[in-house]
Amino acid sequence: MDLPGKPKGDGKRGNGPRIKTERQMAFCREYVKDWSGTEAAKRAGYSQKTAHVEGSQLLSMPNIRAEIERIINEYVGDQREEIRYR
Repeated sequence: MDLPGKPKGDGKRGNGPRIKTERQMAFCREYVKDWSGTEAAKRAGYSQKTAHVEGSQLLSMPNIRAEIERIINEYVGDQREEIRYR
């Protein structure tokens, strides 16, 4: 079982992309709250002055996109489980 907020894979080939920093991981978690790269970057601790650039750059990175997708899929899976047990 994978823990929420933890990237999958061990950095070896074939196990998926890795998030390099805690701030990048925080960006991914924050991004799915409101879909704003700028606001997510600010909440993740990036500079207020450069958050719009940082957010855009982060969203262009394949490992960041993959982690955001993983978080979304995890959430959707949790919702399906909750609905099934109601």
